[in-house]
Amino acid sequence: MRLTPEITSWIEELVIQYSMQLSIRKPKYLLKVRDVLALPLEITRGRRTSAYRYQGVTYLKHWIVFINVRRSRTLYELKQTVVHELVHLRFPYLSHGDGFRKKVEAVMLGRSFRAYRRRVP
Repeated sequence: MRLTPEITSWIEELVIQYSMQLSIRKPKYLLKVRDVLALPLEITRGRRTSAYRYQGVTYLKHWIVFINVRRSRTLYELKQTVVHELVHLRFPYLSHGDGFRKKVEAVMLGRSFRAYRRRVP
């Protein structure tokens, strides 16, 4: 899929909507591999030159999400990628698996989540 101004504004709306639904602050998001390569090396280390292979990448410590629009074939697939990456921010303790997939599905169906509170011993 090609990145157009319409797609860019649609993604902006999705990021705002799903960030509110997940009770997280809106992350900085990148839509081009060139933007990832422009970030400092310490932010993207490990997933810098390979970012083009993925539909999306989350740089959790810096609250940055990369959405690779070119890897998506449909708008629905692009929407799933946005939700998937935002779920990584809201649930940093979950890795890919059934629980993670269920969270993505729940968000896509409209479920909201309370803010994440890290437990302090």
